[in-house]
Amino acid sequence: MAMEFATQYTGRKVSFWPFTLIVLLPTTVFVGFHLGGWSSFSTIIWVFGIIPILDLILGIDKNNPSPEDEKALVDSRPFRWITWACAPTQVFVVGFGLWAITFADLTVLESIGLLFSVGVCGGAMGINVAHELVHRDVKFERRLGNMMLWTVCYMH
Repeated sequence: MAMEFATQYTGRKVSFWPFTLIVLLPTTVFVGFHLGGWSSFSTIIWVFGIIPILDLILGIDKNNPSPEDEKALVDSRPFRWITWACAPTQVFVVGFGLWAITFADLTVLESIGLLFSVGVCGGAMGINVAHELVHRDVKFERRLGNMMLWTVCYMH
């Protein structure tokens, strides 16, 4: 399946690749845990270090899709699957963090790094993707969004 499509409204190509990058966030939590030590802060380094540097180098894309193209993107299967996959991933990241803090043999530094990494993952992926999902018309998607908000104790 192509990760790019021409919308029926403007004919512009809309790429899904930027949205797939969300999987890097929970990956940094697991990589940091596995490597241990200061690496447990991988998520913090990624979100507050590497991404801002990439923004400076590559520039920030300030072009938003038209309302019509945005609707086409939201209604497309690949975009929906990406947002759907974030819900169980977020629940798993929080569950993993709870397990690791409770049962893994972590140093104080690793515990702090894991705590902040899971928190930043929840703040960046958990809240942002949940916000996208709770505003959808489909009940299933709203429930996924609420499940994600539950993991960050933000059930409004």
